Amino acid sequence: MNKDELKIKIQELAGELGTTPEKVTVVISGLSNESVTKALNGEDDKSLAKIEKYFTSKDYISSLYSEEQLEIIRQFERRIIETGSVSKALGNADISESTMSSIRTGTYKGVVDKMFSKISSFLELKDENSKVYKHEGYVPTSISESVYENIRTAHIRGVCIMVTGDAGIGKTEAAMQYRATHPDNSVIITAEEPRTPKTVMLEKLAEELGIDLSGTRSSMYFRKILSELHDGTVIIVDEAQNFKFEAIDTLRGFADYFHNKNLGTIGIVCMGNDTFRQQFFGKSGIGKEQVWNRFVERPMYTTKNIRYKDIELLFPELVKKNMQEELDFLCAIAILPQENIRSAVHLYTIVYSKHKGNCNTETLKKQAKYMQIRIPNSKAEIDALTKKVQYMKQVAKCRR
Repeated sequence: MNKDELKIKIQELAGELGTTPEKVTVVISGLSNESVTKALNGEDDKSLAKIEKYFTSKDYISSLYSEEQLEIIRQFERRIIETGSVSKALGNADISESTMSSIRTGTYKGVVDKMFSKISSFLELKDENSKVYKHEGYVPTSISESVYENIRTAHIRGVCIMVTGDAGIGKTEAAMQYRATHPDNSVIITAEEPRTPKTVMLEKLAEELGIDLSGTRSSMYFRKILSELHDGTVIIVDEAQNFKFEAIDTLRGFADYFHNKNLGTIGIVCMGNDTFRQQFFGKSGIGKEQVWNRFVERPMYTTKNIRYKDIELLFPELVKKNMQEELDFLCAIAILPQENIRSAVHLYTIVYSKHKGNCNTETLKKQAKYMQIRIPNSKAEIDALTKKVQYMKQVAKCRR
């Protein structure tokens, strides 16, 4: 194929995939628009060979696969354009890049029908997921912003801070936002399982810090990390209640060492639920006083700290439409015992997605009942909750 023919092929491919010639180039062996332009101007023979190879394979598979299978390949290539690369298009799917390449070039040696079925299922799932309503980015609620400031304090001062509170009120979101805004000197480690031991905690920390522990005895993990830890770092521990106490005590040791040796500052923030706080009291707290005393601040957040303004920030679509009844209902969910902000957000996202943006109180109530979200039934409970929501609204007006 000569260069003029390839230019026509690229324009046809763009029309086939519903995009522009500039954007479609990523489908061709991941080439940039600049590389394709240079190749077609005779300035990049290597890229030119890739372009020709792609279209030769495309012509070949047009007679090899059924129209249904070809459409699956087109769907995948549209996803490449959306995500920016084959790797990102596949994500963590159980389909390798080499397998996808062999399918697209007609050289796959396995059971072709079975692989196309697998690719089709993956693409269908991703398509459905893309239609699910999601909050765009970080929402600066009063609680998440306060937690953010707690982390900032630990970072600046190089101290240990404990942050505890109800589940689903914004602690993790604040930590993720802090990590995003301070990517070079903050890390987050999370204990996914109860009673996570010290060695696992140190392995997680080393991985986040980019420290290679291979060949290091577990008894030397602490020293290895300490030797490569830098001044001005903050370590955020999420779900701290799931770490064994020995792991938390070891973390505290990093901050102490830097302080005692005058090496700078290491901030430690331990975030968890009330179970984490309670382990420092009563019989279970015996012998843990030294760690407890290292936490210079110990804020605790509950649903009582939620403000009506937070609800408005979380559901701006309802605010724009002045849907006060729906906002009040979601506020009630957020402050209910056993429920939280996460429950309210999850309820709204499901209703919004199911009903294409149409969201009213009746639909919210039906979905809440189906999800077994605890909704007050007795008149006394409803009246008390209504009164509380109205009070929150009055406070919000005064603060404005």
